[in-house]
Amino acid sequence: TPSITGTVSPNTQVKLYVDGSLAETVTSDASGGFEIDISVALQDDNGSGINNEIYIELTDTFGNTATSTLLDLTIDTSAPSPSTDPVATDKKIAASSTTTYTISDIAATDQVWLVPSTVSNADLKAYLLNPSLVTSLTLGTNLTKQTSGTTGTIATPSGGGIYKIVVVDPAGNFSSLSSGTLDIDLTGPTVTAVTAVTPNGVYTDDDNNPSNSDTVTFTVRFDEPTTITGTPRLPLDNITDANGNQVYATYISGSGTATATFVYTVQDGDLSGGLQIALTSTDLDLNGGTINDLYNNSADLSFATNSIAVNTSIEVKATDPNLQVRIESNNSSNSGYAKEGDVITVTVLSDQAWSLNTSTISLTLSGINPQPNNLSFTEASTNPYTYTTSFTLTASNTYTDGGLNFTLEASDTISSTKVPTPNKVSTNQSVLTGSFSLDGT
Repeated sequence: TPSITGTVSPNTQVKLYVDGSLAETVTSDASGGFEIDISVALQDDNGSGINNEIYIELTDTFGNTATSTLLDLTIDTSAPSPSTDPVATDKKIAASSTTTYTISDIAATDQVWLVPSTVSNADLKAYLLNPSLVTSLTLGTNLTKQTSGTTGTIATPSGGGIYKIVVVDPAGNFSSLSSGTLDIDLTGPTVTAVTAVTPNGVYTDDDNNPSNSDTVTFTVRFDEPTTITGTPRLPLDNITDANGNQVYATYISGSGTATATFVYTVQDGDLSGGLQIALTSTDLDLNGGTINDLYNNSADLSFATNSIAVNTSIEVKATDPNLQVRIESNNSSNSGYAKEGDVITVTVLSDQAWSLNTSTISLTLSGINPQPNNLSFTEASTNPYTYTTSFTLTASNTYTDGGLNFTLEASDTISSTKVPTPNKVSTNQSVLTGSFSLDGT
């Protein structure tokens, strides 16, 4: 029902005429204010141009009169009825952005609004009359509008949620909500799984050609497609490098999908009894890069969000063995000396938790000629790994009195399909524990 309000002199009689006929009579209050509800039927032409001619006549307490100018009032109760659906199917859009729309057969003065999909007709009507009365709708937060135009862009509200488009005409009539919804996404992707692509086994580095070292591949799956920039890293647990530092698998591919691939290249000195994920390292490492969803929300990098924990039997053995050498004789006076006829025993100890290839242990003695023949080492213990050989100092040997120098080479048994060359070490008398001398006098 239309109403007319105004202010005149206190206690003034106000008469309202519609198309020349008296329709309503009221008296202003002590402050001069008045409000007249037009109860008579008005001509409704849905805004086509037929006017209802309205004026008021005032009579004060002294009988003086005055008449207003004519007010042409057009009645429009027809809601906009676009022939195209501005959002035909559901889709996601980013927050703090714009979404495009095309709506046919609406007036240029009609407004396009983005409103919560669950908004009621009553709340929309009330908001159009007085926005302050509807606390559930806030312009900019969960309601935006394009003031005019049938084609263009409309800013998205800052609050996330499910929205629809509605068309509102200047009279406050509004169309049906769009069929499809716009999901304004404010939630970033989360890690749902980490999987080892590389089979369980033993992997190592290539000492001769580091670029040929073994690689271990993991995939990280998110709950939605992501856009990845830079080189984020997946921290690996239960492994150390040669300096005891954290080891990482580096992002290789997967941007635009929900699965990212990370690859770790075995380096000299790396050691692991079985790679693990999320044992002590709790998050993906951006390493200066970014991981966002397609709507620019940053990823939740925590493994704990979806209880990620990975244990593997992927062992890394890329540490060259450290050796110690002990030399003793059966000399009845002092086992730290040897003379002609004494049996000399050489013991080699490795600090690694896997064996040496006994056929590769090569010992060359300095100051003895000829070299002892057929020095063959055998494995004497596995805790620690210990290897021994012995020879007799004979009359045919010439040697120099004093300390015994030597060179020692050995390789372990670690190799792979890709890396056929095991880890190798070369050393000398600097690893001798204790002392040993030859004495021919």
